Amino acid sequence: MTTAGDIHTNSVYRSISMTAIPRFASLVLAPFPPDGCATRSAAQPAAPAAALDTYPLVVVPAEKLHATADFYRRLFDMGPVFESTWFVALGRPGTAADAIGLALMAHDHPSSPPGNETFDGRGMLQTVQVADAAAAHQRARAAGVPITYPLTVEAWGQRRFQVRDPAGMAADVVEQIAPQAGYWEAYALPAR
Repeated sequence: MTTAGDIHTNSVYRSISMTAIPRFASLVLAPFPPDGCATRSAAQPAAPAAALDTYPLVVVPAEKLHATADFYRRLFDMGPVFESTWFVALGRPGTAADAIGLALMAHDHPSSPPGNETFDGRGMLQTVQVADAAAAHQRARAAGVPITYPLTVEAWGQRRFQVRDPAGMAADVVEQIAPQAGYWEAYALPAR
């Protein structure tokens, strides 16, 4: 079983943000009590669960794990918060050192959560918001990334295009712009 102490010395880890280890290890790698063991007594009320962080975890084919991580590094400047042979957590540029924007896990690792089938490219879209979608589009084209939805100005107030990462997940690259005059009036909620 991997513990937080193992992370500092385990040779399988290629690069780790040292500031992220304590928080990440306590959230993800902390040992769980054996079946049948209680973590609190019946007399203790359960504390309300407060989300410390949320991020998508995509279970990808093991052979595509690092190519998929490199895709987000190259095109969107996402950097590793935590990286190993079987798991990569990527942070968004300009955020705290331990802020995870996307996590990728190899399908064949024993810690893969139950019920998570290997991602097959359907049913998920990763939105990547950028300051300049046209520049991101040019960067993707220059890198030889196939564009699956052309650079388009949408009436609701987005300039966007789409690509697919090596694991097959669609990435919707979006720049927020002014909507077409009057567009949102047709979708306003009625007064309550």
